[in-house]
Amino acid sequence: MNTISNDAIKANTIDLLKQNLGALVHESGASLYTGWDSLSAGNLYAMGLNPGGDPGSIGKSILQETESTPYSHNPYSDEDWGGGMGTAPHQTSVLKTIELIVGRKNVDFFATNAVFARSVDANQLSNPWQLWDLCWPVHQFFLSLIRPKVIICLGNGDNVSAFRFMRSKLEPVEAQSYSYLDHTTSEKFRAGKWTRGSLSLSDGSEIETTVLGVAHPSRFQVPTVFETAIKNSDNRRKLGLDP
Repeated sequence: MNTISNDAIKANTIDLLKQNLGALVHESGASLYTGWDSLSAGNLYAMGLNPGGDPGSIGKSILQETESTPYSHNPYSDEDWGGGMGTAPHQTSVLKTIELIVGRKNVDFFATNAVFARSVDANQLSNPWQLWDLCWPVHQFFLSLIRPKVIICLGNGDNVSAFRFMRSKLEPVEAQSYSYLDHTTSEKFRAGKWTRGSLSLSDGSEIETTVLGVAHPSRFQVPTVFETAIKNSDNRRKLGLDP
């Protein structure tokens, strides 16, 4: 359990956003996806690329979204995107992915995006690597609170993706390469990619963690090849999911 209160976490996050993002905090976007309560030690850290949608029509800025983030909320299970709470394909795909990784249902987890600025799609995200570096100190703070054993990246492309960004921060440099969960399939990227290394955090400490990149759930329902690979006992031991 964190010794720092949710109010203090929120205040620190807002300070870090202002210090590192400058005027960008007033652009459309968001820093957290789940509520402040999810910034709890031991939770999974799930990370997409960036908030989707048209920044011209979704008016709330990164700062405004952060200030108004509820303390207890998970959009994947607590929102109706059409058809009932948590039943939209993207919602069910993310929740099933998390459940397969953890090995049980009703999992608490923290969700955010690598880059906090909003865009319609990845191709319209300007200067993504520069934005990632601006957002990284905020992630270092979040990671210092959660200290996750596994970071789940929603999207595992080799150029601009949550998985590519997070790998770039791993030490040693060799940890920035990756392995496939299943080398035998013709759909290796759908089976998942992973690596393991150390991350430097905002409090001066380091954590050793597994970074797992999955095919993006907004584009692919949970692939059978991933479901098979993540249930494999040898894979689970390599990832640090099971003893």
